[in-house]
Amino acid sequence: MTNTFTFRVLRPAGGGMFTGAGTSAPQTLFNGFDDLTRTFDTSLPIHVGDQIGLGATNGAGTPTSGVAGDSFENFTDFADGGPSGSPLATFPNSEVLFNADVEPTNAFSLSASQPNKKRGTATLTATLPNRGMLQVQGALVNPQTLTASQGAHTLTLVPTKATGKRLRKKGKASGQVDFTFAPDFGTTSAQSLAVPLKLKRKKKH
Repeated sequence: MTNTFTFRVLRPAGGGMFTGAGTSAPQTLFNGFDDLTRTFDTSLPIHVGDQIGLGATNGAGTPTSGVAGDSFENFTDFADGGPSGSPLATFPNSEVLFNADVEPTNAFSLSASQPNKKRGTATLTATLPNRGMLQVQGALVNPQTLTASQGAHTLTLVPTKATGKRLRKKGKASGQVDFTFAPDFGTTSAQSLAVPLKLKRKKKH
């Protein structure tokens, strides 16, 4: 027999009730009597204080086990953004045999760069989804490392000595700049951005 489940993000709403805050795509798992661990990956926004629940189709054989001191609750189905209502039943000294490993997201965004013609530099905004380390590298600009919190951060890209020489000679230079973000306790992700640099050269008399 197969069973279909979803992971649910549940936001406490007071009085032992919750608001649905996110649902994964359904996953069908074989319901066999063995000791195999069955896993599936999903990406859901989750906030501090949220809880994780398990959605199961009618008739699904949800694996549980008796554990002294633990308990789980059963609710009627409710949509994301909607209230859970009060639990239908509470099962003391039991636990659901599902585990969720929460890992910080590494998806960050970069704005287009804006050249500063007076200095030969460029600025852009990096928006980080959570705290972590952002590294900037490339043959065009000097490397830099930023340890920052969640949110938008303005970066100034400074040309290398060789790029500066090219700017003073031709007034412009461009190249690829690589950005690597490593969230705290998470995996890294990387993006590349084509960055133009410009320098207003002094007129010769």
